[in-house]
Amino acid sequence: MDLLHHPLAFAMLASYFIGALPTAVIIAKRVGNIDILEQGSGNPGASNIYRLFGPQWASATLMVDLFKGYLPVVLSQQFASSMIHPIYAQNEIAVMVWVGFAAFLGHVFSPFLRFKGGKGAATGMGATFAIAPQATTLAILVYGVALFIWKKFAAGTLAAALSFPIFLYFREGGQEPESLIWGLLVPILLVTTHRQNIARIMHGDELPMNSAKGENKEG
Repeated sequence: MDLLHHPLAFAMLASYFIGALPTAVIIAKRVGNIDILEQGSGNPGASNIYRLFGPQWASATLMVDLFKGYLPVVLSQQFASSMIHPIYAQNEIAVMVWVGFAAFLGHVFSPFLRFKGGKGAATGMGATFAIAPQATTLAILVYGVALFIWKKFAAGTLAAALSFPIFLYFREGGQEPESLIWGLLVPILLVTTHRQNIARIMHGDELPMNSAKGENKEG
């Protein structure tokens, strides 16, 4: 298949590889000369960087991972609105959803990490902010409150993910089919990637955000 003649497939493939860039792995190697997959929780994400190197490098990781989801979706919006073929212009939200989904998959199943990866919260949030900024902002506030109360990254992420469809429906006209699909897809994806965290939360074994590095898997 000639991807240049299938622009959506090309956009999704490009988004997948952007999402697949292993930010936390690169930062951990550069800053501490360590393999983050073998340290802390073993998760290549901002939460594990926080445990290993503190808030400064965690913030840097978070911002890059957010951008990995945000940039492809914003570019796909411009691409859809400028295409001569009406199918893209008329289905702008659908194009953005597919491209955002590809970025999420890239982060979770990175070819640079033998198709392993992080849990996709930050990259998914970046994509979601590009698609539905108001609902995402409200979900981020829920994340902050949940993190303050429970002091667990996973609890904050899950609270934000589960609240997002509600905000999407009431704040951004989420009644459209594409928006409904995205609103349901986000919590399903994040609950799936955080299923081990959920099990630990239910058993009271989930570690707080400031737990010492090297403890059991979290984040």
